[in-house]
Amino acid sequence: MKKPIIVSVLNYKGGVGKTTVTANLAAYAASKGHRVLMVDLDPQASLTFSFLSVHEYVNVYMSKTLKQFFEPYTKGKSNAPSLDELQVSVYPKDIKLDLLSSHLGLMDIDAEFIGRLMANTQNLLAANFISVYSLLRDALNSMQTPHDLVLIDCPPSFNTMVKNAIVASNMCIIPTRMDFLSTFGIDQLNARIASYVEQYNDYAVASANSTIESPEILGLVPTMVTLYRGGLINDAAELQSAYEKRYHMFPWLQERATFYGKAPSTGIPAVLGKYYIPSSRTALGELEKLGAEFLKAVNLPNG
Repeated sequence: MKKPIIVSVLNYKGGVGKTTVTANLAAYAASKGHRVLMVDLDPQASLTFSFLSVHEYVNVYMSKTLKQFFEPYTKGKSNAPSLDELQVSVYPKDIKLDLLSSHLGLMDIDAEFIGRLMANTQNLLAANFISVYSLLRDALNSMQTPHDLVLIDCPPSFNTMVKNAIVASNMCIIPTRMDFLSTFGIDQLNARIASYVEQYNDYAVASANSTIESPEILGLVPTMVTLYRGGLINDAAELQSAYEKRYHMFPWLQERATFYGKAPSTGIPAVLGKYYIPSSRTALGELEKLGAEFLKAVNLPNG
């Protein structure tokens, strides 16, 4: 079975539109005929609740989340359910869009994994390190459900969940607002990914496991953009000019709280919701332009 392209959606800063970008890129790719899996690694579960109602989640899906996958490994057990068992189909049959749901308990999982990484010998430390941080990659590689694309929505941190995502990923994309606080950590994030991959590979060699390559940074997605006379306002324009010298810049998404806010309440990503917001052609055009450029970047056909 052909392995899917796996892309992590990352940023140290919260509130920059990671979940909006993840949901809409996934839905756009699925609408073009690709089978897509979304992985919600953020304990806040915003991506999960973009597709599942609270009632559905509590009464049906709360026992089928990534908590149930990771938890057995924190206790040294290997009887975790497969990701095939935990995935949920979240859209009609004509669009193949699947979800691995999050759970608030992922915060506890992260703390328990940190304790498990401790060891009294270097060889055991190496083995524990590789075992913990390879869990998601190995499970995704073992899935029987074929996917063309996997998009991982990461929490705004560099914890064990994010490190699992990096090991699993071929590529990363970074949504960011064009302000100082949102962009400040981008270079540090890039450097930290490279440093972490180097550390992982050192432990992989020590424990006779396979090494990994650093995921390719596809670029930045400017989000919540405010325009003035058709262009970015001064501070944002200066930041974009500075960062586009080092990173590819994807098409921007303007600030449209009402437009994007409707999507989670309906369980339909904004890029697919043409029928309930007929006046938002410009916003839909932005999403479609972003989706088309993203598919080109990951070498998937656009329809």
